[in-house]
Amino acid sequence: STNFTELPAAMAYGAADREALAEVGGAVTALEARAMGINVVFAPVADVNNNPANPIINTRSFGEDPTRVGELAAAYVRGAQSHGVLATLKHFPGHGDTDTDTHVAFAAVAGDWPSLWGTELAPYRTALASRPGFVMSTHLWAEALDADPTPATFSRAALTDVLRDSLGFEGIVTTDAMNMAAVRDRYGPRDRAVLPLLAGADVILNETSPRRSIGYVVAAVQSGDLPASRVD
Repeated sequence: STNFTELPAAMAYGAADREALAEVGGAVTALEARAMGINVVFAPVADVNNNPANPIINTRSFGEDPTRVGELAAAYVRGAQSHGVLATLKHFPGHGDTDTDTHVAFAAVAGDWPSLWGTELAPYRTALASRPGFVMSTHLWAEALDADPTPATFSRAALTDVLRDSLGFEGIVTTDAMNMAAVRDRYGPRDRAVLPLLAGADVILNETSPRRSIGYVVAAVQSGDLPASRVD
């Protein structure tokens, strides 16, 4: 829409290498979002652009240096949240090192724990200090965290053990869109509603039928499969 300021992709802020510009970008986005009645923005991307074949992150990333990505993401969060919206770091624990678009297929981020900690998680260690309202999970399987192919969205190791316990995040955890092929084609509607909550997610995003999903959550609590404390 011509009613909004067309801001550059995150990589442009990385190329400029100025945190002040990223902060202004967040602020402008927040001011225009608030004018429309929107109080959450699903930005900024905290993925490290360390795979040149990535078809979906690329220019959405601030760059390929993990520390600098975290600093610029933190600046964006500060700018956005100082103007009345909640910002979102995504896609946890990292969507940069893959050549697959999770909108259309399931994929993995290879590597061991030192690699994940040193690259994918480094921006979060920096940017979480800016206290973003949200962190969004990715539907990628982080091989360093789960032995079996498991989207991070469904991984307690990712969302609870690492994000909550190791990194100390106390905000809201949202899934990526649940109508994306990476999970829609592999999991039924019951699992898409319940498994992310068991893993540690607080918001199930873009499920096909919210009413049906709520029914599955209620049934899971009633059967004891999902603790009521997790829902609370």
